[in-house]
Amino acid sequence: MLRDISLVIGCLSLVGAASRPGGTDPAEQFVWRGVWEWSMDHRTEAGLEEIADACQSLGFNVLMMSPPEDLIGFMREQCHQRGIKLYRSTVFSGGDETWRQVITPEEQDRAKQPFPETYQHGGEPYTPDELHKRLLPCWNRPEVREYFRKKVANFAGSPVDGLAFDGVGYTNYYRCYCPTCEGRLAESREQHPGLSEQEASAICAEQAMVEFINEMAETARAVRPDIELTIHVYPYFRPHPCHGNRLDVDYVGETVAWFFRPHWPLEKVGRLADEIVRTQAAHWPEHHAAPFIGFNSRPARDVRSPRRVQAEIDLVRASGASAIQFAELGQMARRPTVARVVATALGGTMPPARAEE
Repeated sequence: MLRDISLVIGCLSLVGAASRPGGTDPAEQFVWRGVWEWSMDHRTEAGLEEIADACQSLGFNVLMMSPPEDLIGFMREQCHQRGIKLYRSTVFSGGDETWRQVITPEEQDRAKQPFPETYQHGGEPYTPDELHKRLLPCWNRPEVREYFRKKVANFAGSPVDGLAFDGVGYTNYYRCYCPTCEGRLAESREQHPGLSEQEASAICAEQAMVEFINEMAETARAVRPDIELTIHVYPYFRPHPCHGNRLDVDYVGETVAWFFRPHWPLEKVGRLADEIVRTQAAHWPEHHAAPFIGFNSRPARDVRSPRRVQAEIDLVRASGASAIQFAELGQMARRPTVARVVATALGGTMPPARAEE
């Protein structure tokens, strides 16, 4: 455990430089620098140009967003003019309401209660009884997989460089109780009688997510073999939070610094970055971990200082990661002091951050 966080902040740049052969420039180390965007103007060509400019100025070379269908080609051209690849955001929501995950009666009652101020919006829960607000589909159901296969195939055929997957998890952060999932759990317990119900449940729930995501990746590549794929592993999966190395996508974004208070200790940020980079090739040797940093500017109480964001980037750099993933572009761009820190770290075109920031 690191005892003196202020000392850590002061020494991070030295640690990061020492961990890179020859003191490699951070922008060169992070060959893939992706950012999600959802809060800027998507409706006009002028708004999309502003998004592309912001992406370039902060130093990102991959933009993950959902342009209007009739402006996707225009946005890709704007990105390419600036040396940026466009990934189409692919959030797995929608479909028939009867496909929704089933939670326990007690969880259903709890879901009707007001969410506390500490609610983490799908990130690691602050309290053990937290539920996710979004109603998610069951990843085991054949009709759900067929519905999203068609969506992914359509998206893969659009004029983009890649797809960015998001939103594959559980409403209660650990499993679904629908008949399909209960049947798979029963089969698993017959095959592995030595496992407890809790252990078998965790394995089945994780396997459902992994199978679903990898099937979507296979679908996208069947349409376009050269398409690039990334994901943000979200929402939080309580039994095994860091399972991204099982996913057959090129760049796996797993959270090391979440958006909302209480902000995670820097010791935790560094430990998570080290773990996901160290294990990134366990299942897919050619794939890369992209530690994810989330930045929120609304409400103001969630805003992290430029110094703190710099410390998080330095910890990711010190892990040896060759990729990094951020959210959200508009909220960082609206905080010039934070934007300058990010741009300085990632080789953007904004003026360098001042020492006092």
